[in-house]
Amino acid sequence: MQKLELGRHNETHPIAKWLLEKQELGEGFGSTQTTVVALEALTRFRQDVPFESVQDLRVQISAPKRALNVNWQIDDNNAYQQRSAKFLAQDDLEIKASGSGRGTISILTTYHKSPVSWEDSCNRCQLNATLCSVPEENKKGEETFQLRMETRFQDDREATMTIMEVSLLTGFYPNQDDLKRLTSDVERYTFQYETKTSTSDSTVVLYLEKLSHEKNTVLGFRVHRMLQAEFLQAALSTVYDYYEPSRRCSTFYNLPTEQSSLQKICLKDVCRCAEVYKTKLESVGVSASNPYVYYNMQLEDIIKSGMSQVTKEKSQCGVMLEVHPGGPTVQEGPTSACTHTGFSPGTDPATPLSMKKFVSHATCHDSLGLQEQESYLIMGQTSDLQKPSGYSYVLGWETFLMLWPAYRDASKEELWGQLEEFSEYMRTHGCES
Repeated sequence: MQKLELGRHNETHPIAKWLLEKQELGEGFGSTQTTVVALEALTRFRQDVPFESVQDLRVQISAPKRALNVNWQIDDNNAYQQRSAKFLAQDDLEIKASGSGRGTISILTTYHKSPVSWEDSCNRCQLNATLCSVPEENKKGEETFQLRMETRFQDDREATMTIMEVSLLTGFYPNQDDLKRLTSDVERYTFQYETKTSTSDSTVVLYLEKLSHEKNTVLGFRVHRMLQAEFLQAALSTVYDYYEPSRRCSTFYNLPTEQSSLQKICLKDVCRCAEVYKTKLESVGVSASNPYVYYNMQLEDIIKSGMSQVTKEKSQCGVMLEVHPGGPTVQEGPTSACTHTGFSPGTDPATPLSMKKFVSHATCHDSLGLQEQESYLIMGQTSDLQKPSGYSYVLGWETFLMLWPAYRDASKEELWGQLEEFSEYMRTHGCES
């Protein structure tokens, strides 16, 4: 801003470019104070140094391997409108620009990492969340539980505005009377709350004016169980400083009878969360004396491209998991699939007779439903892929699995024909997502 005050406009361009490069996820600049100053400077720059020529930019971003193209037309009417597009991290991107004008493109790559322990990931905050059964039912006859969060700011002074985000277990919803009581003039534990609800989960966000560093702050409200889920994943609770989001702490909680940590599947030092399957299996080859769980598969087709993978498989090779108190670990040894026919190249290029690994959490095996000498259609997403050395397929909660009927099954001849047509379409066009 000093350069602008002095009228030295030619020297402001590299400064504005440097500021734009320092933006973080969410278009901020770290703390609230630095964000306000940076945005004020950029606003002054645009007011005092307007773009003089005509803005007429055509930008094309493509991922050749997936035949995916994104086209943006930028003119004087929409020059300050932000645009975004998502691609796979494995994609090679081609960016082309033509016409006249000026713009900024930022590429952000995100990844997920499981910490050794959640306590180690806490910064200047501590948090503990517990869920206790309440011997009462609401008017609908639903089970009721008391959710309790205990937190403290670990510094030599109290924290100012603090946010607490509490994800609810699948099938649960909060008691609205309790939430209103937290913000009432009498109690006044928080000054505002909001609930965010998706198709499968709900989140309660509590806004605190301050967080004590001398004593624990305890917040709680009742939750009601609306749906019965067979296999509950632990839910996440997070507290953080509004002005310094890096000062935060997260912890998991679950029902008193369930594990309060995420169920995980691990391949060496790479771990992923595992979810329940909805199909059922009458029996599974597990014995108390054998620490391994085997089920056999043999791939017939792989039809993958882009965001999704589609796999038609038949039993015969093997997946092996070692079960121990810390969770199952995939063992080195027999891989689980042999590819006979390859189709459109996707994230994992399939080659004839290649071996594939299928990975599942031990608690999910009873509900997989795979039968020997039967074929299945499995649809998943690339987020279910692991690649420590060759790809592994994680069968998770977003996996779609159905029986692929045999050619000679007259009762399902129509379904067989539809699936073959689908296979041919995917072989030719790939996934469009």
